[in-house]
Amino acid sequence: MSNDFSPVYRPKIVITTSRRKSPLTNTFIKALSSVLGAFIIRRGTSNLDEIALNAKEAECGGIIIVYTRMGNPSVLTFLKITENGYYKLFGRMFLLGVHINRTFRGHYEYIRLLKKCSSKACEKTYDFLRNFFSGWEIEDVPENYKLSNILVKELEEYRESWLRKFADNPKFSPSTIEILDHKSNILIRLRVHHVWISE
Repeated sequence: MSNDFSPVYRPKIVITTSRRKSPLTNTFIKALSSVLGAFIIRRGTSNLDEIALNAKEAECGGIIIVYTRMGNPSVLTFLKITENGYYKLFGRMFLLGVHINRTFRGHYEYIRLLKKCSSKACEKTYDFLRNFFSGWEIEDVPENYKLSNILVKELEEYRESWLRKFADNPKFSPSTIEILDHKSNILIRLRVHHVWISE
């Protein structure tokens, strides 16, 4: 799994939610915060301008907003913070479902981005993440650093019958994102329907 040529990042981002959330979304953002080394800003009644300003004051350059549908995390919206403290839409990741390993504990400071792709859909998801994290790529990784691995790969479970209903959807570009610890234990798995990048 480990690959010295795979990029390593130390992202400075915050995670928040839409105003409508669920217990599973709360669990998900806590887990995502741990594996990405990200801050959580509770949405409350704040608008996105206020969230962006708080992120800027915390010296963060990006935001991930988790949206909820039918109690489940459904869409991840990625924003970049501009120099004047506003935000710019980077893109969106539409989810089929998430799995969270609720037994894991700990906090990671760095991430390594890996891929195991053979399809254009998988490559597009990998490129989406690589472009979003590009501003935080690091050259010199300190010793004894805490690192999680983000592996982008094919949606192998596509053979499952419930997924066949998406086959005729022109937007359907499936992939899987697994976030792993250093022993390759799965911490979070995301099944991705498709990604969309702002032009």
